[in-house]
Amino acid sequence: MRPPFWFTNLRYPHQATFLNSRIRDAEKLNDVDILFVGSSSTYRGFDPRLFAQAVYKTMNLGSSSQTPQKTTELLNCYLDRLKPEVVIWEVNPIAFTLDGVECSLDFIANAENIDASSIDYVYETKHPAVLNALLYRLFRNCTGLEKDREDPLKHRSMGGIHTYISRGYVAFNEPMYSSYRNVLQVGRAQLRQDIAWTPRPEMCDGFKKGVRLLKTKGIRAILVRMPTTKHFRERWVPGQDEEFASYFNQFAPFYDINQLVKLDEATHFLDDKHLNQDGVNKVNSYIVEQILCPSRANAKAK
Repeated sequence: MRPPFWFTNLRYPHQATFLNSRIRDAEKLNDVDILFVGSSSTYRGFDPRLFAQAVYKTMNLGSSSQTPQKTTELLNCYLDRLKPEVVIWEVNPIAFTLDGVECSLDFIANAENIDASSIDYVYETKHPAVLNALLYRLFRNCTGLEKDREDPLKHRSMGGIHTYISRGYVAFNEPMYSSYRNVLQVGRAQLRQDIAWTPRPEMCDGFKKGVRLLKTKGIRAILVRMPTTKHFRERWVPGQDEEFASYFNQFAPFYDINQLVKLDEATHFLDDKHLNQDGVNKVNSYIVEQILCPSRANAKAK
């Protein structure tokens, strides 16, 4: 519901990303083994059911276009509550280049409460869409719409059904997805090529603060770059993968999954940037068996 006089440029991602359900889950939990943070590749890429099979309790706090600044804010908010032994931070190089608008809209529309950080979103982004979304959220609070909110655990788009899974994961059932992939193929020709990585200084600063916070609290940080299709990777200038690895390895162990897990682009991807369930199963198995289990064994030996 919007008032009849409302702004024509209102962007309000209500329910579409399941962020409200994710936050509600996080508020109920404590003492998890692993906390996942990062962009949409996080909440579509790390399935808590698979980690539970290896006896890991997890929580996924990924969100759409989550910037390093926002990730650090989430860490400050939830580390003491969740007490993770490990934080797996999905480091998407694109997230370091974003202005934070989409991420801010998502949290304004779906956070449990509006507080000072919501005002910060307006100041930091200086974007009218963020101000409009905040004003509309305040309108919803004042009229009782937010109090009676009940988010569905499923919604339909992209030729399939998105389903929220407890602890933050979003699964995708794709009965009609082949037609959507055809649309993606046509749009690829319009994508910009030969992109050089130019991260925003404020995002790098936010990332460094997050890493320092984890070190201060004695929490193991694992940095993961989730896989993308060959077409998407080739948009970067030559040598960019090596630059990413050199940058992130300064701060914590870094794993570029594209270099470590052999994936079939026809059967393991939802789109150029996200895995389907078969791809998630394969990548999560690798992380459990090759990254987490050896670490757990070494910790017990000590």
